[in-house]
Amino acid sequence: MNRLWDGRVLIVSRDAPGITCGARILVEGLSDEGFKDYVLKLAGDFSLDPGGMGIEIAEEIGVVTRRHPLLTRLIVANWDLLGFQGIESLENVVTNVRNENEVNELFSRLCGEILTEEEYRVLQYLSIYRRPFSFESIDLVTGSGANSSKSILNSLITKNMLRRVEAGRELVFSYDLIRDISRIRLEASSNLRRAHLKAAEFYLDLEEAGEGGEKAIAEHLYHLAKGGEYELAYNGLILDYEVLYRGGYWSELNNIYYALLEHYEDENKTYAILKFQIASIHQDRGEYDEALKLYNESLEIRKKLGDQRGIAVTLAQMAFLFEATERLKEAYDYITTAHQIFLKLGNKNNIERSKKILERVKEKIDK
Repeated sequence: MNRLWDGRVLIVSRDAPGITCGARILVEGLSDEGFKDYVLKLAGDFSLDPGGMGIEIAEEIGVVTRRHPLLTRLIVANWDLLGFQGIESLENVVTNVRNENEVNELFSRLCGEILTEEEYRVLQYLSIYRRPFSFESIDLVTGSGANSSKSILNSLITKNMLRRVEAGRELVFSYDLIRDISRIRLEASSNLRRAHLKAAEFYLDLEEAGEGGEKAIAEHLYHLAKGGEYELAYNGLILDYEVLYRGGYWSELNNIYYALLEHYEDENKTYAILKFQIASIHQDRGEYDEALKLYNESLEIRKKLGDQRGIAVTLAQMAFLFEATERLKEAYDYITTAHQIFLKLGNKNNIERSKKILERVKEKIDK
């Protein structure tokens, strides 16, 4: 994973010898001797002849990569395909890497050298999966039969792009950086919506087969929304909200809501409802500042729309929040206003609920 720190590109690597996971190292990376040992070890890991790789070649790789551990690993893993000639064209980009865009460009070009067009397409489609994916998801993306999908899968694993999770059928990207670059390429193409709908189809199949549980439901709705099927996603969310909420899938719910917000206009009643729902999840998680901000945004929209019931419901929910944070005067003012609106609307259930809250808050204030 690459990050910028004090204007310089830094690398987080699990692969460099003597570097603990999560440590930051400069692009220049390892010492001369440490780097040569690293290259020779990689050669052995990838069943290359360390003697054939040689110190001289290791030094050349070090010059081109500036001893960048991940870049070196991908080059050595695919040495038979690339050879030194295959990376010479990258030399200027590598030696002048100064910002995140140039890092992304470098690895994008490297992936283009290593992967076939179909493999890169599959990798881009897989980049939108937020959870480990399976062989079946690759099969769905390729649409060319199990044998072809298996061949592509094995190639992506061999080329160090994907890895199996604990020797099972689930797969993840070998490196976050490769996933992110694949995602950037996908977003720049015209295939992003189609990729999300393929993912939605995959999770729907899991759901209908009784596999994947609530996770499959959440991912299905998320990818529907990101794929532009907003009404389907919204209606599905109404049906499955309680299941996901009670199952503790709050982050997943928030992701679905935010995906839907990309579609609805900010003056729209549905937009206000979505903001309110996101706020209530933040409130339940104890994230009161974020919840209050979103409640206020929802409230402003409802006021502009003249949605009296929506205004009262939002005020009542904000009163709960103020009560939970010991801001009792504000809680009392908000629930009083909400109660008065409910009285005007004649909604018996809400009148009773708001009255009980009003009495409880007043009792706390009077103590």
